[in-house]
Amino acid sequence: MKEIRSGVPDLEEELGRPGPALVAEAADWPGDVVVLGAGGKTGAGIASMARRALDAAGRDDIQVLAVSRWTDARGRAGLEKLGVRTVVADLSDPAAVDALPDAAVVIHLVGAKFGTASAPEQAW
Repeated sequence: MKEIRSGVPDLEEELGRPGPALVAEAADWPGDVVVLGAGGKTGAGIASMARRALDAAGRDDIQVLAVSRWTDARGRAGLEKLGVRTVVADLSDPAAVDALPDAAVVIHLVGAKFGTASAPEQAW
């Protein structure tokens, strides 16, 4: 019988473990991966899983970059501990976007969660 674990860290570890199909896919990724909006609910998990998939595929030559404004220092530190490089950038600023490093794989998870009633253009 599988051991039942509890707590947020255990759950994040279990849910963030890449399956064999993702590991096989990551083995063929052509270069660095950038996750835009990585500080949100979904982004950190995606960045973490990408790093773990690359590690399992033996692809330590590829970086995973997690881009966000990073208002959550703990979340940022957790990703860095896993080997994900965090980049601070406001993705609503065109100059900040232009300054981002190039990447072969881009995952776009940018979204505005609060305050869009008074500024609906930020929701799109």
